[in-house]
Amino acid sequence: MAVAWVGLTLGACTGYGLLPDDGGVLEDAGVSPDGGVADAGPAPDGGGGSPDAGPAPDAGPSRDAGARPDAGSSVDAGPRDAGFYPFPCGTNPACSLTAVCCAAPNGATTTFSCQSPAACPAGDAITCSGPQDCPGALCCGLLTPNGNGSFPNCQAASLGVTCQASCPTQLASNCSTASRVVLCNVGADCTDSNYSNCCTFSQNGASLTFCVDGLTALGGSCH
Repeated sequence: MAVAWVGLTLGACTGYGLLPDDGGVLEDAGVSPDGGVADAGPAPDGGGGSPDAGPAPDAGPSRDAGARPDAGSSVDAGPRDAGFYPFPCGTNPACSLTAVCCAAPNGATTTFSCQSPAACPAGDAITCSGPQDCPGALCCGLLTPNGNGSFPNCQAASLGVTCQASCPTQLASNCSTASRVVLCNVGADCTDSNYSNCCTFSQNGASLTFCVDGLTALGGSCH
C-alpha cells in the first residue's frame, strides 16, 4: 500500500515529511548598514594649488546622508510568524492557522485547499507534514479507499494527516481496507519495532516519507 499512499494522497504535495519550516525572507533582504555614501565629496586636495585652494574636506555629504541601517525591511519581514502552518497545502501556499488544509478526494484524483475547520470533514484535514509539527505526538496519515480502482491505484474516500497520540501502522493490500502510516524524517522517528524503517516512496512526481517494515522498505529510499 506504500505506492497507493503516494499516488492517492500527495500527487500535488511533493515532499511531505521532508518540508522545511522556514519560509521567510533572506536575512540580508533589507538595506545594508553601509547603504549611505561615506566620502562623496571632493578630496581635501582636489585642486592643483595650495592646500587651502580646494573645497574644505567636509564639503561633501556626511556619512549619515544615505539610508540608515534600519531603513529597509527587517530580517523578520517575511511570512515567518506563527500565523501560518509550516508547510504548503498541496501546490497552494500554507494555510492560516485559522483555517486547515483540506483534502478533497474525487475518484482517482485528490485536490487540496485551505478551508475553515468547520467546512472540512475531520477525516480530510491535513494539519502536519512530519514529526516536527507534532511535539510529543505522531504525525499520522489515514487513507480510507472507496472500494474502487485496481490496487495499488485505489480511489480514496477520505484522506487525513493529523497529530495523534497513537498511530498503529496498517498497510493495506487491497482497495477495500484503510491504511494508516506514521510520517517521519529519519529512522529514529519510527518507534514501532515492526515498522522501524523511515523510507521515501515516489510515484508520478510525488513523494511521501513514512515508517514501514523491512520488506516494504526494499521498494523505497530509506534514511
